[in-house]
Amino acid sequence: MSSRSTLIARFATRRKVGIAAFSLLGLCAAGAQAQVEDWQSNVSSCVPANAYTLNAGQVIIAGGYVRAPLGPNPPLIYTCNVLDSFAAVVPNWNFLRLQYNAPVNGAVTAALYAKNKVTGVAVLQATAVSVAAGAVSNVQVGLPALNFAVNSHYIVVTVNTLPNFRVQAHMVTTAQ
Repeated sequence: MSSRSTLIARFATRRKVGIAAFSLLGLCAAGAQAQVEDWQSNVSSCVPANAYTLNAGQVIIAGGYVRAPLGPNPPLIYTCNVLDSFAAVVPNWNFLRLQYNAPVNGAVTAALYAKNKVTGVAVLQATAVSVAAGAVSNVQVGLPALNFAVNSHYIVVTVNTLPNFRVQAHMVTTAQ
């Protein structure tokens, strides 16, 4: 066998080993994507829905929440993309949970939508509505089964303004 043939054979072998190693890394990375059983997001990491929300909402980095200006003003609106669990097409999530700080009922809401991947039609699945509280509180509502094969899911968080209190939205969670 000539040195050129030997060199080509070595290159082909190394290429096959490299492809196999890359494929193995891909499988390991896919396994590494598995998330914990619940999904959650700080509202401060969600996407502001309009320029007013972007400019008026105060992001409190240390606390990981957003705070509305004193009102009367339009509400702040954030959209949070709900990532699937990577463990199942239909995760075992039973609850939508909202964490907030507001002294009046309904100052913060979290509405979970399912958007059909084929038709693009979005359907409301559940809404968590804040109840009056003097400190950071949680409220939760039941969820129907979510199906990530058929739908993508997102949560719209609305933070209303009050004249004497800066309403806060902390976290949204889908939980078992």
